[in-house]
Amino acid sequence: MAGLLSVGARAMFANQAALQTIGQNIANANTPGYSRQSVVLTTSPGQYTGAGFFGKGVSVQTVERSHNEFLTKQAAATKSVASADATRAEQLSRLEKVFPPGTDGLGHAASQFLNAMVDVASRPSDPSARQVALGRASELAKRFSNGGSQLVDLQAGVVSDLKASVTVVNQLAKEIANVNQQISRT
Repeated sequence: MAGLLSVGARAMFANQAALQTIGQNIANANTPGYSRQSVVLTTSPGQYTGAGFFGKGVSVQTVERSHNEFLTKQAAATKSVASADATRAEQLSRLEKVFPPGTDGLGHAASQFLNAMVDVASRPSDPSARQVALGRASELAKRFSNGGSQLVDLQAGVVSDLKASVTVVNQLAKEIANVNQQISRT
């Protein structure tokens, strides 16, 4: 009679685990990133006696997460690429501000300088054409200088951001190593 009750108790515990897992699945149905879990049941090892073989019921082998490994890897890779693209777009936006289009840009100043040089070439003895060319050359040099210093500042910001990111990654790696050591001790 005790064996029969033991088999019944094992069945109850196994089904209780299954119901808890189902409850977990229902509770997290709308949680982003959650993947459904299922209980894997297995036959408990039986007992052989002189009268024959007696089973001991069922037990929970494990709880498995239902997911597609390929899609999980693809999602991680896509997230990584999206993050890299967002960072690249941010840096290109900053770079675009260094060299703005239109009359405030480097291209406009270079075009004005070249036009002034064409005027000097066509009227080499005209002092006003030379003066305009000198002014345009000065403006172009100033824009190159400003652009260069802004690029240096931009580079310093990128290097600073990279150093901060490396520090964060190193700290996370240390924390993971500590957790792994704690797990291996238990």
